[in-house]
Amino acid sequence: MRIHTLCKRLFNHEYIENVGIGLVIDSFTYKKAGYVKKWELCFSDGESFIGQHIQDLVDTLKHIADKYSLEKRSDYNKDTIIIYTDDLTKAFGFLHNYDKDIDFFEKYYFTFLDVFEFRDISLWFEDCVSAKDIADHAQVLLNQFGEEKYFYITPTQCVTKKIKKRCNSNIAEDLFPYNVLEYQTQRKAYFGGICVANCTGLIIDDFITAEYDRKSAYIYDLLCEKHLCEPLRHEDIRNYKFFIENHDKYFAIITIKIKHISGIKRAAYFIKDLKGNHLEEDKPTTVNILNTDLYLLEEKLCKVLTYEVIDLLVGKKDYLPRYVAEVIEEEYAKKVMLERSGASKAEIDLQKIRVNSIYGATVKRILGNFVSARDNAFLTPQWGMQTSAYARYNLLSVALELRNWLYSDTDCVFCEDCIKNAQIIDNFNDNCKNIVMMYCMKNGLDFDIYQDLGQFKLKHTIKKIKILGKKTYMYTTTHNDFVLKASGITYPYGEEAYTIDKLCSGKKVLGEINDKQTSCVIDGIEYVSDGSYYDKNVDGDSFEFLGKVYLSSLIKRRTK
Repeated sequence: MRIHTLCKRLFNHEYIENVGIGLVIDSFTYKKAGYVKKWELCFSDGESFIGQHIQDLVDTLKHIADKYSLEKRSDYNKDTIIIYTDDLTKAFGFLHNYDKDIDFFEKYYFTFLDVFEFRDISLWFEDCVSAKDIADHAQVLLNQFGEEKYFYITPTQCVTKKIKKRCNSNIAEDLFPYNVLEYQTQRKAYFGGICVANCTGLIIDDFITAEYDRKSAYIYDLLCEKHLCEPLRHEDIRNYKFFIENHDKYFAIITIKIKHISGIKRAAYFIKDLKGNHLEEDKPTTVNILNTDLYLLEEKLCKVLTYEVIDLLVGKKDYLPRYVAEVIEEEYAKKVMLERSGASKAEIDLQKIRVNSIYGATVKRILGNFVSARDNAFLTPQWGMQTSAYARYNLLSVALELRNWLYSDTDCVFCEDCIKNAQIIDNFNDNCKNIVMMYCMKNGLDFDIYQDLGQFKLKHTIKKIKILGKKTYMYTTTHNDFVLKASGITYPYGEEAYTIDKLCSGKKVLGEINDKQTSCVIDGIEYVSDGSYYDKNVDGDSFEFLGKVYLSSLIKRRTK
């Protein structure tokens, strides 16, 4: 999707070109209405505007529009200033009554007063809190994409556009499904990793725990493993065992009806039925599953697995086309060089997102049947499915051998810090290193840059850990640093770690728009809201909403 933003006349204006803009609205909820305590509009060059009332913000924006003579000449010829914010829904909720022509496009951005475009910084960076922080990160986006006179709405559009420019064949488009039904059927072969939480609820402190992270697991699995290289075809279901045994040579989606399964505890983490529920023993369940996953189930996870094959889709495997692999290699190399050169956190974060979005570009989401699966498609969903399957296979092949395996999530594993486990990790890493070395030699790449791809690296040694469930745990390292993770929020210990601003940057709380004009008096101060945004998850009429309380309630819910 190409967005026409800054016209040539305005884009050449030095001030606008080189300055990112960030907005933060500090608000609270009272009786299902939202009220603004303070807003701050900040520019990356240091200029900022602060106020309490939304009308003041609107007047400030009008002043900026007048200062630079911004105008809309037509839908495709207009002056536009882009403002990034940490909560797009909140900004829309408080601004929508001040512009009758306000437009909200697919929840990616909205236009205001014809010449301002508000976008969500969390699509790129999730840890921006202050308006200045957002402005600094927005400037990085300007520097990265400003030269091409337009900006991208999502990170995945960056890599897909770059790959399209390199493409000299239509192989990727040929592989992509032609209709929504076929696409959704293939998606049910399961995207995503595998999260296993053993010993939940127990405090583990009788041995030192090691936390290992797998370096760019998805990039390794995209580059160094084989993927579908021809359109899928239906195969005789009587030949299904051949394609399971030869999962390294063939990509296969196998539709099976599971009749009996034992060893369900670990297998249940792994496969879901068509309704998204976990498998149950002796309950017939029909699933679409990749041959790589089925091989892992039969060989590693299940003592007994009996099933009936209903359908079989098959295609040959090979390495990714060079025009795709080259983009992945270049983006990963840029990330490594930025890390080594001591670049700014914003630049490194942006490059990490561009690298990770290569996998994300294979996971095309479709809502309903209003668009064919082939529209705007380029990277195929089968590559994403197979990459996920490789990640699960590589992780579990290691984790199942470890002594005191406590927790794992796609590309990380927690286990006892002992000689046996270290040797298992080293053996896996040596194999990865050899594969990467051969890959670099074959394609003329600098091994020094790619040598860590796919390997497990020790992140922390932990003296005390409590796992509450999937993606929810807390631990103290041997250096006495306390880390708590809850639904994607990870912060070090300290009072500043529990402020609601930082919590909201990691996990958005759901909210609703209120069109009514409301008012309230708190501590002698009257607050008035003409249209508002309020958090549905906030109970009662409390003015203070402490992140620590919210986090505690989150953990309690997850332990039930």
